[in-house]
Amino acid sequence: VEVPAEAVSIISVRVEFQATTYSPWAYVTPVFQVLAPPVITRPGTQWTPYPTLRGTGVTGAQVDLLPLFQDGVRPPLGTAQVRGGTWSITIGSLIGQGVHVVYARQTLGGETSGSSNWVSFVVLLKPMITGVSVSVGGVPSVAGGGALVGATIEIFFVGGGGGVQLTTVQSGVTWEATATRAWAAGSYRIVARQREPLTGAYSDWSDEKIVNVAPAPPGLNNPGLVTVARPILSGSGVSGAMIAIYQRGFNVPFAATIVQQSSWSVLLTRDLWSADPLILEARQAVNGMTSVSAPVSFTVLLVPVITEVTVLADGRPMVSGRGLSGATIEVFHTGGAGGLQLSATVQAQGTW
Repeated sequence: VEVPAEAVSIISVRVEFQATTYSPWAYVTPVFQVLAPPVITRPGTQWTPYPTLRGTGVTGAQVDLLPLFQDGVRPPLGTAQVRGGTWSITIGSLIGQGVHVVYARQTLGGETSGSSNWVSFVVLLKPMITGVSVSVGGVPSVAGGGALVGATIEIFFVGGGGGVQLTTVQSGVTWEATATRAWAAGSYRIVARQREPLTGAYSDWSDEKIVNVAPAPPGLNNPGLVTVARPILSGSGVSGAMIAIYQRGFNVPFAATIVQQSSWSVLLTRDLWSADPLILEARQAVNGMTSVSAPVSFTVLLVPVITEVTVLADGRPMVSGRGLSGATIEVFHTGGAGGLQLSATVQAQGTW
């Protein structure tokens, strides 16, 4: 006689004859049937802090899910009623990342089964990227948290292009990784994942983070004393980048050019003026990112301007003009004959 799984014991039997006639009950020595353990379906890698485990059991039984190798007597990780031969339990307490081993028992009619098969699974959460920094030379560093102790952190461009960009093995829940080389100037979208060291399982991807890598600052050579309004300036930069020359603190360029083979030179297209000092800077743009050179200070000493000549009543000439504030103006006959004729100091407003 095949005994149904939900039967716990047999204490008596009788014979049915022609569907309506029964023999008397024959009481027998009880035959006990042991309640079989439930079965846990292998859950694999879990990407949530509250994983759900599933399995099979005897309909109507209560299944208890228990941790293996847990010291002391503690409540189960979860319980469920078997319905239609299957059950599922979502672990409501935070069990932490890593490898976990569990087993299950089921209870029906006051009888509790033995333990099920042991099942191991990995809880592996996506890591967090908490900060990004880039050195002056264009080498990015990425910091984060949420790592499993001993896991490997891998950082990719979104979409996986370029393969692993950064990797580090951590001994704590926080982590930091630095690229082994400088990245080209530009804006990058990155994500991170972690790999569990025992099983090789991978976590889900982290949230995206933007890494902005500015080009290395361009170089602007100091031209020294400038005596023309539109000098040629030169410097260094990233090949293919746009270089524009500005007065420091202002946004109207004097000239612009493209870097060729890491160097550039340009004839200014807007006049300078006499100044001591005049402070200029070079601004470099490439792939939507910009960088600025160190400021360069130099003196611009242009030809003074004579704006007016008048003759006083006593016959003495008076010459007026514009020049560099604080400079000494010397007036000569054309060709210099007769030596110095007049001199004056340029006033603060640039007139003399």
